[in-house]
Amino acid sequence: MDEDTVMLAEQATLGALMLDPAGIDRVRGWTRPGDFADWWHSQVFTALLERHAAGETVDVEAMAPVMVDRLGERSGGRLRLVDLISVVPARPDPAVYARLVVQAGSRREVAGQGVLLRAGALQSMLSESAGPVASACLMVDATLDGLAARWAAATGHAPAPTTTPIPLRPAARPLEVRAGADKYLRARPARNQAAERDHVVTLIGSLIAHPDAIPTVATWLRPSQVPDPGWRAVYAAATDLAARGEHVDVVTVAWAAQALTEHASPAPSARQLREAADAGWFDHPGQAARIVAGEQLCALADHAATHLAGAADNPVLEVEEVIDTGHVLTNALRHGATGLPTRGVLTPSVEAPRATRGPVAG
Repeated sequence: MDEDTVMLAEQATLGALMLDPAGIDRVRGWTRPGDFADWWHSQVFTALLERHAAGETVDVEAMAPVMVDRLGERSGGRLRLVDLISVVPARPDPAVYARLVVQAGSRREVAGQGVLLRAGALQSMLSESAGPVASACLMVDATLDGLAARWAAATGHAPAPTTTPIPLRPAARPLEVRAGADKYLRARPARNQAAERDHVVTLIGSLIAHPDAIPTVATWLRPSQVPDPGWRAVYAAATDLAARGEHVDVVTVAWAAQALTEHASPAPSARQLREAADAGWFDHPGQAARIVAGEQLCALADHAATHLAGAADNPVLEVEEVIDTGHVLTNALRHGATGLPTRGVLTPSVEAPRATRGPVAG
């Protein structure tokens, strides 16, 4: 959203409320100080709410000493209060302007949820457990539900049904929570995409050597998530053979992969496949799958954070659509986390299958 336009809406809201204090009753149920991007504006709105609740005057003359007492002579902003009045249009409607403020604040709040998803995914990767990202998704969904309820109240629409647990709905200190998540992310090294590609190859080789593990991995790892086109074809061939109940080994996979490769990106050579499968014989698919699942989850969370920020900044999308986008992304992350154990308990089908044959002969 354009910053100058947002500032104008905030100024008009506060100025209109000082000119027409009765408007405070119309907006206080769904407008929060945190909806204001400007910190000083949020302080003015808080003071307006407090004085109005106490039955005290809230015009410019009364508010000037209040703001000085609240923030000091330098930050109180006597002249800024006058500026708030000067931008108010003729025949103002504070509820109309407040809805614009709430809309902008809701969009910022949605965009800010990305850091929680990224921090939850990283913690899940490091702990090899789906728990942290599941908790992060639950927190984000609770915030989204709260925003949806306030926006419904602001627009006079019926609130959408929610299944968020009641104790989670009032998000406590959201800025502090996001700041802590951001600090957690900054303290960890950035993603190593070259290492991530190597880990995927290791997993594919392990799956060829232990094909009984393919169905479990295929439930959360799609071929499109394999970054290298050649190895993507190999993985697609292996999962397709397994899904059809056909024999899976280096020979059958190498043959089937030829039909799935692009001319510009040929499949790995037969020798590379044999080397990967031989190494995979000793790399149990359970551990390889957990490593890849965690890294894929972090990649998905990065994408989700970027997509959330883009949706929130797109004025074409309605607030309801932006909120719905957030729920779609949390559901995607939950599905992406199915490759990790729940509460540290490994799924038996992801454990190393019993050996039935040795490495491929050289």
